[in-house]
Amino acid sequence: MGVIRDPNVVIASLEGGTFAAKLRAEMNKVVKTLSDLSGEKGAATGSLTLKLKFVMKGQTVEITPDLA
Repeated sequence: MGVIRDPNVVIASLEGGTFAAKLRAEMNKVVKTLSDLSGEKGAATGSLTLKLKFVMKGQTVEITPDLA
């Protein structure tokens, strides 16, 4: 694989192409939870943290995602 500099391509390529679906599912959970919590106030806040671990192996960088 060549050099990838586009973050959209990186996310789409993580975990053999399955990570984007996991990220989307987690984002949907956050939105659903916020919707449930907002109730009468009409406002709620939340967060989803994406952490990327980079490991250099020879001329290849291995990227491992972690959601919290």
